[in-house]
Amino acid sequence: FNSYLNMNLRETHGYTYGARSGINDSKYSSMFRAGASVRNAVTDSAVIETIKEITRIRTEKVDEETLKNVKAGYVGKFVLALEKPQTIANYALNIKTKGLPSDFYKTYLQKINAVTVDDIQRVAQKYFNVDNARIIVVGKALDVLPNLEKLGYKINYFDIEANPTKKPEMSKPIPDGVTIKTVIDNFVDAIGGKDKIATVTSIVKKSEASMQGRILNMEMKLKAPNSNSMNLTMGGMSLNKTIFNGSKGYTVAQGQTIPLEGDDLEFAKKGSAPFEELALVTTGRLVGIENVNGNDCYVVSTGKDGKTKMFFDVETGFKTKIVAVQEGPGGKEMTQIFEFSDYKEVNGIKFYHTMKMTMGPMNFEFKTKDIKFNEGVSDSDFE
Repeated sequence: FNSYLNMNLRETHGYTYGARSGINDSKYSSMFRAGASVRNAVTDSAVIETIKEITRIRTEKVDEETLKNVKAGYVGKFVLALEKPQTIANYALNIKTKGLPSDFYKTYLQKINAVTVDDIQRVAQKYFNVDNARIIVVGKALDVLPNLEKLGYKINYFDIEANPTKKPEMSKPIPDGVTIKTVIDNFVDAIGGKDKIATVTSIVKKSEASMQGRILNMEMKLKAPNSNSMNLTMGGMSLNKTIFNGSKGYTVAQGQTIPLEGDDLEFAKKGSAPFEELALVTTGRLVGIENVNGNDCYVVSTGKDGKTKMFFDVETGFKTKIVAVQEGPGGKEMTQIFEFSDYKEVNGIKFYHTMKMTMGPMNFEFKTKDIKFNEGVSDSDFE
């Protein structure tokens, strides 16, 4: 946890939940790897900071206290591993297959403790040459490529199967005649039509996901003209609850109640329930066409500063994705991604029945279990 890389990318900059590095062992060759999952918007910055930390190992001597602590970690892991019978077998196998000295593990601790500050720098200068590094970035080209191109590195492109390919098309122009209104009208037609959805005054939607072998339940309630609630529970205990009654709202999480305020509150007031997409005609902006899972989608920006994006399939009209950027603890931006699929008809209206939700390192796939129209909702649900 206290590595140079993790302290930089996680603790100092808040780019990731965790950065890792290490050297694999091999009879023929070894490779140093370092990596992290970061937000698209800071990919270039994470690359710069990673290279900076590798260079730091070469140019700066580690302090004695840090080296002492790292040695203690190696010693502790080595001693604990010896308690497992399979460890002894693995060590014997390594000696035979990798051509190690017969006393390699007998003198392991002695060799660890003999390492000096000068040894660390000498080896780093010999092997950690950033000019020989290969930087692999996996992400959405539209978000990560513009800033990566500014770093001055030669960039090669590969498809999902690692075959060389050309630079991806960043964004397609919006055809003449296509507006935010036509996009939303197509969505309305796709899910059932204006007349059909006009009959819906409330919706109750229940979904389930699995988390570490336990069931995560989500219940959403939507009521015209603009009230909504969401309650996330596990084993009957509420983990996160959000309420908005059309004029004010709040979130309850980890025992704390956080009111909806400022620009977020004003934006929420412009919303529309039970079908939030209808409000985009006045609150959204059509910004382009992007590829989502192999399909072209119209991109509509909305929310505070236009940082939230909704994606509507060009061919089917369905909403397929939302990328929401919000301000997290300490003012750091947090990105949430929602992907929608498996649209099925319920009482003449098509709803997505699978929602994949990504928040940092956490991924959930919610499956819809029940949808009800015009029942089971009252004003008290939004108090």
